[in-house]
Amino acid sequence: MSIAITPEQLDLSQFLKPGDHIVFGQACGEPITLVEALIEQGRHIGGLSAFIATSFSGLFTPESAASFRLSSMGAIGALRSMTKAHALDVIPVHVSQVAPLITAGVMRCDVAMIQVSPADAEGNHSCGLISDYVRAAVDKARVVIAEVNEAVPYTPGETIPGSAIDVAVRVANDLIDAGTAA
Repeated sequence: MSIAITPEQLDLSQFLKPGDHIVFGQACGEPITLVEALIEQGRHIGGLSAFIATSFSGLFTPESAASFRLSSMGAIGALRSMTKAHALDVIPVHVSQVAPLITAGVMRCDVAMIQVSPADAEGNHSCGLISDYVRAAVDKARVVIAEVNEAVPYTPGETIPGSAIDVAVRVANDLIDAGTAA
């Protein structure tokens, strides 16, 4: 059963354990509120690792991500600064390989932090503008924390049942525009 909270109520220490591996939704599906929470609260948990395939938010910097180890499939988007500072582990894979690696346990996923649309009449959430490795992360994770963003459109295709979400953080954030991001 999921709990619904506001961003101000989110205390990641209730859900994350030292040493956890987090998988974030990427690109236009990057859960900004959850990334900000990890940046702010991660140092109090310790030993965390996070994976995001691409990031266009500009939130990840060597300084902001100093309390956890960040990995990606490349220095894509705003992650260039992380690579230049040797603060990003690059996993040389194509985005189509990420879901199978998560499913096989090669890429650990203890916690999935994703962004989804509000639920439809059947209680399913859409992944909106992305359809990649999010479902594999949700299926593998011990804990699923979803940013339920009013701005995410409900699109046909990959959905996440409400029952798969442990923590629903309700937000109304603008979506990331990958075409104009740094």
